[in-house]
Amino acid sequence: MLKRFLAVFVAAVCAAPLAAVAQSYPNKPVRMYTQFGPGTPGDVFGRVLGAAMTPIMGQTVVVDSRPGGGGVLVAGLVARAEPDGYTVAILTATVPVAGAVLSRSTLPFDPLKDLTPVVSLIESNSVIVVNAALPVNSLKELIDYARANPGKLSYGTTGVGSSHHLSGEQLDMLTGGKMVHIPYKTSPVVDAASGVLPMAISITPQTMPLIRAGKIRPIAVTTAKRFRLLPDVPTVGESLPQFEPLPAWTGIYGPAGLPQAVVQRLHANAAAALALPETQAKIREIGFEPVVSASQADFLARSRRGVELTERIVKAAKIETK
Repeated sequence: MLKRFLAVFVAAVCAAPLAAVAQSYPNKPVRMYTQFGPGTPGDVFGRVLGAAMTPIMGQTVVVDSRPGGGGVLVAGLVARAEPDGYTVAILTATVPVAGAVLSRSTLPFDPLKDLTPVVSLIESNSVIVVNAALPVNSLKELIDYARANPGKLSYGTTGVGSSHHLSGEQLDMLTGGKMVHIPYKTSPVVDAASGVLPMAISITPQTMPLIRAGKIRPIAVTTAKRFRLLPDVPTVGESLPQFEPLPAWTGIYGPAGLPQAVVQRLHANAAAALALPETQAKIREIGFEPVVSASQADFLARSRRGVELTERIVKAAKIETK
């Protein structure tokens, strides 16, 4: 009986601070860093989200754009912040997932230990596009062309370790195409449109204007489902069932040690903001799809699966890690 009383007492004592945190948070503005440059689709999304979350949270959500290192700068700022919920970040999966595999030893923080995944927000549809002059019109023709021209078909992405790069490596592994990866610091689609590159893998907000202009041709989307604005463009998986889509989410992350009550509040408020019809309309207009994790546990599980898939591709493709 005494043991039971002590257990209940300890549980109540531990729950009291969490309840207090939940009731008082937030009592001042929340700073939400983004890894995206001003005016880019990701930055526009962050500002739409911040504006939608502000009335729900009862405090201003200040969106602060800090591009640099593909998200490393922003992730580092948050990893070093106080775990009180007033400094968080909107990050793609590149640093928390790919960085944990490719660059963990050289980063100034540990993506797996120093960041708290809070909620996934959106998924970006990525598409394989080719220059209009390249004589391929389908994924099968692209694979046949790559096999017939080993080492001669190059493709651009936003960098080593990006989901686009790993998608290209996985495509090579499954088909033996031996394509050449060209990493860019910015989007490669302009060079694909001009003919400098024969091919690129990029998010749809950056490709759609050039697709509509007829300067690049969409071959396949690398995500699990077809994209609503390109309904006739198949997924890679329709031709290659073994192909596994790489993590393509953008989510909110906080520092390690973020109180669970704060995590739950952020998750719930972000989900509520994204459920608003006007928010969804604005996000889809940018070119993204709202995809909110059911819970933090769901987001954590997806993150772990993303790390495992990245590890398999990196090992099989013999990509150098640091």
